[in-house]
Amino acid sequence: MLLLTGLSPDIRAGAHTDYGSITCLFQHHVSGLQVLRDDVWLDVAPQQGCLVINIGDALEFWSGGRFKSTLHRVVMPRNQSETASRYSGFPW
Repeated sequence: MLLLTGLSPDIRAGAHTDYGSITCLFQHHVSGLQVLRDDVWLDVAPQQGCLVINIGDALEFWSGGRFKSTLHRVVMPRNQSETASRYSGFPW
């Protein structure tokens, strides 16, 4: 698992990769997940009826690097609508 230190107060979970194979994130209408792309943190907008799948370190290893582990972080709620619970699971 990659974990970066030096959190700012608006970060709920600092930049990291998941150590498992796959993480399923059920966002509902809640935002907060960000992924790093081209050195810029991008919000992952919730999509109705969808879930986000993060590739973890184990799957990257098992696939010989074909599937890359997702570097991501979670920001603190920026408004009242983002304070709802988030649900994630590690099915494998």
